[in-house]
Amino acid sequence: MEGGSDKNDWIGPPNQNGETLPVTILPNGTCGNGWMCEHRWRQIFNMVKFRNVVDGTNATNWWDNTENQIAFSRGNKGFTGLPAGQYCDVISGNKEGSSCTGKTITVNADGSVNLNIANTEEDPMVAIHADYQEELQWSICLNGDGKTLLWNVKDILDQAFGGVQVSPPNENAVVTTNPFRPWYERYQPVSYKLETRSGNEAQFADMVRRCNAVGVRIYVDTVINHMTGNSVYGTGTVALNLMPVVTAFQVFLTLSPISMIKYLSYRIWWSRGLSRYVALRDLNHGKTHVREKIAEYMNKLISFGVAGFRVDLAKHMWPEDLSNIFSRLNNLPTEHGFNPGTRPFIVQEITDAADNEPIKGYEYFDNGRITEFRFSIFIGEIFRKANVINCTLSRILGWGLYQDDRVLVFVDNHDNQRGHGASGQYILTFRLAKLYKMAQAFTLSWPNGQARVMSSYYWDQRFEDGVDQNDWVGPPNVDGVTSGVVIYPNQTCGGGWVCEHRWRQIVNMVSFRNVVAGTGVANWWDNNEHQIAFSRGDKGFIAINNEDSPLQATLQTGLAPGQYCDVISGMKYENSCSGKTITVNADGTVNLNISNDEEDPMIAIHHEQKL
Repeated sequence: MEGGSDKNDWIGPPNQNGETLPVTILPNGTCGNGWMCEHRWRQIFNMVKFRNVVDGTNATNWWDNTENQIAFSRGNKGFTGLPAGQYCDVISGNKEGSSCTGKTITVNADGSVNLNIANTEEDPMVAIHADYQEELQWSICLNGDGKTLLWNVKDILDQAFGGVQVSPPNENAVVTTNPFRPWYERYQPVSYKLETRSGNEAQFADMVRRCNAVGVRIYVDTVINHMTGNSVYGTGTVALNLMPVVTAFQVFLTLSPISMIKYLSYRIWWSRGLSRYVALRDLNHGKTHVREKIAEYMNKLISFGVAGFRVDLAKHMWPEDLSNIFSRLNNLPTEHGFNPGTRPFIVQEITDAADNEPIKGYEYFDNGRITEFRFSIFIGEIFRKANVINCTLSRILGWGLYQDDRVLVFVDNHDNQRGHGASGQYILTFRLAKLYKMAQAFTLSWPNGQARVMSSYYWDQRFEDGVDQNDWVGPPNVDGVTSGVVIYPNQTCGGGWVCEHRWRQIVNMVSFRNVVAGTGVANWWDNNEHQIAFSRGDKGFIAINNEDSPLQATLQTGLAPGQYCDVISGMKYENSCSGKTITVNADGTVNLNISNDEEDPMIAIHHEQKL
């Protein structure tokens, strides 16, 4: 400062030789590396929420001491004028579950509050409002039911996810008895109206629009194989009355001689001919009217900016019928940021896992990608050490999986984590966290297919004869209303939500996968049992120890010499690591000593984490 003027007011953003430095996000959610990020300061961020909650109300109950102490309420929504009870002060903390991380403010029976705010406090103020929890609607970029968990836009942007798969957005049967509001009710369509417990059509369209605006693509889980079952009574999520027999649509199965000749035995019995899928009413995809109605529904979603679809139970539909339906789909709209002529991304659910499976995934390749359930099974066998399967390169290459550009791969999904579908006894889930994180790290570092990360909620299992009797349990809820996600200071979740996508080890490996994209596997090493390591070109390196003894070896990384932050144990913050620091020697090798007793017996480094 000179003469009251800042002589450095010209200085540009943090940079190195003119190249702007990235924003570093610190564990408490604020920024480093020279960035201030006032929008991330708890006090400011929470007051933005306050403003949204009290929107539309007037200032009332003004008080001041005629000097510099003031107070007022915003109608009956913000301090005070509120109903009697306890509230979390949003200046000093947040509401997590049923408790406050900061001050708890008591509103008396008459609506008043007894204040004692010291002038020496860091923030000498309080603010409370009627509804601290975020709206559980489409507006935060993902719903929380069965297939997917509630993520927000910030998660996707900060963590480099390419997009989000959302649960079916169309009207479904409301199942309230035997059992109550199970997750699978979302897979019992009643109509193609866009309204579920996650939100309505306007909210869905708004969510997609805003997600696209910040580069987050939305992929819809699409149920077009069937409608709800003949035995379902009551109402749908749009309050449409359900009758025991639906006759309004001429869409149900009719056998044709061609179908019977072409696909005898299994295909006819299981997929189209002699049986419905668990008593759900099949659609006859051979009829033009049915094809048109399905395409009309999908095109409506495309018009909102949806980027693609996961097609539920695709295995139960003829590939030719699906091809006809997909040919009716419009290109993705340029007004939502897609390049001209871009086609919707299609993933078809095909459980082609057994050698004797008569329906093969390759039959559907012309329509789009397929779900590669064999990867899920094999990765579980490897990391569980099933049948003493050694984790060697020849073993992995011998899995016989479909080619990379044809498949979607995953460690688990909503079905096989419950023992359904193409599962087997070796599927890994969040319940075996140590093995699960190793399996996810391998999946996200291995160049096979398009990878998808599961994000779950917790439920208590109850096994009888090896079957979980609680496999129906839906997301955390109160009387059927889905509960909000609680975000802890370490960015993991509570309130019954698991949020694997927020686990440091997994989200950092998503970034690893993006960094090493386009490179091949090199410098493979294994101990012929369950210790492995490999590099991805000259961009990344990973080593995993799934043995009962330390991994002690000097291995080639393919990376430039220097110090790197291990993304399994932490991240790079400015010029230091919050976790392990890994040194790459002058010849590109690294001296490893990974104890089998560590919480996460593995390390992963890439060139963007170089100090």
